[in-house]
Amino acid sequence: MKKFTVLLLVPDYLAQTYGQDTFFTCVPATGPKQAIAQDPVRSRRETRRGRPDDFFLLCVIEGEHRNIKDEV
Repeated sequence: MKKFTVLLLVPDYLAQTYGQDTFFTCVPATGPKQAIAQDPVRSRRETRRGRPDDFFLLCVIEGEHRNIKDEV
Protein backbone atom coordinates (compact mmCIF):
# COMPACT_ATOMS: atom_id res chain seq x y z
CA MET A 1 0.00 0.00 0.00
CA LYS A 2 1.18 3.54 -0.83
CA LYS A 3 0.53 6.83 0.92
CA PHE A 4 -1.42 9.61 -0.76
CA THR A 5 -1.84 13.23 0.24
CA VAL A 6 -5.35 14.60 -0.28
CA LEU A 7 -6.45 18.25 -0.40
CA LEU A 8 -10.15 19.20 -0.25
CA LEU A 9 -11.75 22.64 -0.53
CA VAL A 10 -14.23 23.27 2.29
CA PRO A 11 -17.64 24.42 0.93
CA ASP A 12 -18.60 28.08 1.24
CA TYR A 13 -21.35 27.48 3.79
CA LEU A 14 -18.85 25.84 6.20
CA ALA A 15 -15.78 27.96 5.49
CA GLN A 16 -14.61 30.90 7.56
CA THR A 17 -12.82 32.28 4.49
CA TYR A 18 -14.15 30.55 1.38
CA GLY A 19 -11.49 29.69 -1.16
CA GLN A 20 -8.86 29.55 1.58
CA ASP A 21 -10.29 26.92 3.93
CA THR A 22 -9.07 23.46 3.01
CA PHE A 23 -8.73 20.01 4.52
CA PHE A 24 -5.28 18.43 4.08
CA THR A 25 -4.39 14.86 5.08
CA CYS A 26 -2.30 11.84 4.18
CA VAL A 27 -3.84 8.37 3.94
CA PRO A 28 -2.68 4.84 3.02
CA ALA A 29 -4.35 3.44 -0.11
CA THR A 30 -3.79 1.23 -3.13
CA GLY A 31 -4.55 4.07 -5.57
CA PRO A 32 -5.91 7.63 -5.83
CA LYS A 33 -9.57 6.57 -6.02
CA GLN A 34 -9.15 4.50 -2.89
CA ALA A 35 -7.35 7.40 -1.17
CA ILE A 36 -10.37 9.69 -1.38
CA ALA A 37 -12.56 6.89 -0.01
CA GLN A 38 -10.35 6.41 3.09
CA ASP A 39 -10.86 7.81 6.56
CA PRO A 40 -10.39 10.62 7.48
CA VAL A 41 -11.17 11.89 3.97
CA ARG A 42 -14.50 10.08 3.82
CA SER A 43 -15.47 11.07 7.37
CA ARG A 44 -14.60 14.71 6.68
CA ARG A 45 -16.77 14.69 3.58
CA GLU A 46 -19.60 12.97 5.44
CA THR A 47 -19.76 15.52 8.23
CA ARG A 48 -23.28 16.17 9.48
CA ARG A 49 -22.90 19.85 8.75
CA GLY A 50 -21.96 19.36 5.11
CA ARG A 51 -22.83 17.29 2.09
CA PRO A 52 -20.09 14.95 0.82
CA ASP A 53 -20.08 16.25 -2.76
CA ASP A 54 -19.68 19.84 -1.53
CA PHE A 55 -16.08 19.18 -0.45
CA PHE A 56 -14.32 19.80 -3.76
CA LEU A 57 -11.32 17.56 -4.42
CA LEU A 58 -8.42 19.85 -5.29
CA CYS A 59 -5.70 17.25 -5.62
CA VAL A 60 -4.42 13.79 -4.76
CA ILE A 61 -0.63 13.50 -4.65
CA GLU A 62 1.23 10.22 -4.45
CA GLY A 63 3.39 10.13 -1.34
CA GLU A 64 3.24 11.58 2.14
CA HIS A 65 3.60 15.33 2.14
CA ARG A 66 3.28 17.94 4.84
CA ASN A 67 2.16 21.52 4.59
CA ILE A 68 5.09 23.86 5.28
CA LYS A 69 3.17 27.07 4.52
CA ASP A 70 3.81 28.43 8.01
CA GLU A 71 7.57 28.10 7.47
CA VAL A 72 7.55 30.51 4.51
